[in-house]
Amino acid sequence: MRILSALLLATKGDSSRERRARNVRKTFRMEIKNLTPHNQSLLNNFQFFMKVEKGLSQNSVESYRHDVYDCLLYLDKKAETITVNDIIDFFVKLQELGLSSSSIARKRSALSSFYKFLQEEEIEVKLKFDDVPTVKLSQKLPDVLTVDEMEKLLDSISMENAIGLRNKAMLELMYASGLRISETINLSIHDFIWDERIVRVMGKGSKQRAVPIAEQSLEFVQKYRKEGRSALKKSLETDIFFLNRFGKKLSRMGVWKLIDKLSLECG
Repeated sequence: MRILSALLLATKGDSSRERRARNVRKTFRMEIKNLTPHNQSLLNNFQFFMKVEKGLSQNSVESYRHDVYDCLLYLDKKAETITVNDIIDFFVKLQELGLSSSSIARKRSALSSFYKFLQEEEIEVKLKFDDVPTVKLSQKLPDVLTVDEMEKLLDSISMENAIGLRNKAMLELMYASGLRISETINLSIHDFIWDERIVRVMGKGSKQRAVPIAEQSLEFVQKYRKEGRSALKKSLETDIFFLNRFGKKLSRMGVWKLIDKLSLECG
């Protein structure tokens, strides 16, 4: 069973890291075939700068190029218009693909150099890269949390208000039923078949599957549905099940930050 696998940072051997890096490039190239001519031109200029002006080795230059290329390929928008949230979304995607925190930290470093280069070239960019969260290598989470560790994290969630009820229900459901973050935040009130204790989940490739709602999470999901969701929804009309404090759909970044915060607080 996956245990919050969408956010657990893995630390593997060299062969595993290489395999994951190949998977990243394969995934992004399936989604978007090529960079736009505009972004490709910026990347070519950056590559020339790193090789000629910085004097880096060919291997180092290629590493920088691949890291920036993957990000631009995934986000598929002009480099100047990319935001902090876009970069975080990219990092979350890398986590979902299983990259280690050290690999993500390297990509962050490459992107930082790229955006510093753009600014030095007097290209106006929207992104202030200092606002992009750093990847803390000393605070890696294991591939699989033990039962005691998971129970400690889940038990730490206060249910004194609607946000707490939501957090408890959402993470209990993810843990017990093995849902990914992207699957969880897209759940609709119509996806739950309460009589049968089943939730319909739209997974990768737009394939729907029926997932049993485990007994240990059902009571928390029901409590959120009856007491928490209406408080968050307020007067807004939405079918999304798990809502943020504004009554709208949660973002992957928001869930990522929540789990990271709870994990650090639990030690």
